Amino acid sequence: MKVLTSFLICTIIVSGCQIFGSDDDTFTVSPDEVSVIEKNVDSVTFKVLNNCASACWVNLGEKVNKAGNSFEIRLIAENSGENCLAVCLELERTVSVDIETPGKYSFEFIHRDSLYHDIELSFP
Repeated sequence: MKVLTSFLICTIIVSGCQIFGSDDDTFTVSPDEVSVIEKNVDSVTFKVLNNCASACWVNLGEKVNKAGNSFEIRLIAENSGENCLAVCLELERTVSVDIETPGKYSFEFIHRDSLYHDIELSFP
């Protein structure tokens, strides 16, 4: 019985990273909430919140791609491959974007291939 219980506990712990991560090393983190925390003439800083992050996530960062007056922003992480509990943690990141010329810009926060948040801002 002890062997079966130990096996079940190990299986649950190992599956925690698989639930919250992916088989690939790098994946996109879903942005549950996005807000503007600072806007200047030539830059903007966003606060991005994920309500159910995993302790298995490492090397957190962002990818910002510009096409015309649109910015596609993705939060990225890697699955550490470590054994960790399947517990939701709050992840808060800031993302700053520099604006080179005045105009109206779209900031699209993406999860995989889906648009999660779209914010339109004008810069003088």
